Amino acid sequence: NLQDDLYCGLDLKWPVRGILDRNYSESRIPCVPSVIFESLSHQNFEDMRYGLDPRFKFIVSRAIYKAMTKFIATQNNQEYVIAPLPINSFALRLIGDNKVRLTWRPTVDSLESTAVAKKYGVYTRRDGEGWDNGVLVNDTVAVLPIGVDELMSYKVVAINDGGASFDSEILSAYSARNAKGEVLIING
Repeated sequence: NLQDDLYCGLDLKWPVRGILDRNYSESRIPCVPSVIFESLSHQNFEDMRYGLDPRFKFIVSRAIYKAMTKFIATQNNQEYVIAPLPINSFALRLIGDNKVRLTWRPTVDSLESTAVAKKYGVYTRRDGEGWDNGVLVNDTVAVLPIGVDELMSYKVVAINDGGASFDSEILSAYSARNAKGEVLIING
């Protein structure tokens, strides 16, 4: 799973130096399936370059998660569903004086056919306070109310039967009472 994902995600031919099946207490004593996974050497410059790359870390972590999910499902003779990837192309636009239109696209996981979003959780934060409990939407568009003279922030997660994706980036909007025009700020 890891080799395939690294090759498809980073065009990296990751070598498998050996798979051992030994009687280690860390993997023998627990009451749940377990594995000891060694992937990088801190004495190898190339390994450390990958170890510090967030894309590499994400692909490795997701490959381990997918392999564990598939193993447990197979062991229990069940179907499995992998959680979707985070959304992309997240955008917002003020429409009228009291509404904001959020749009986004699902990220297709070309390595996992079950990782398809079925719904989306849209979360709102008012004036930098905590996030609300969110609303579920079935589409890739949400129109929400926005207060006047309040900084509103939004994030979206993709959801399916396997769980929820990581959060999207956070977008914010502000509708001023005496606005003389619109200003767009991109990433600060």
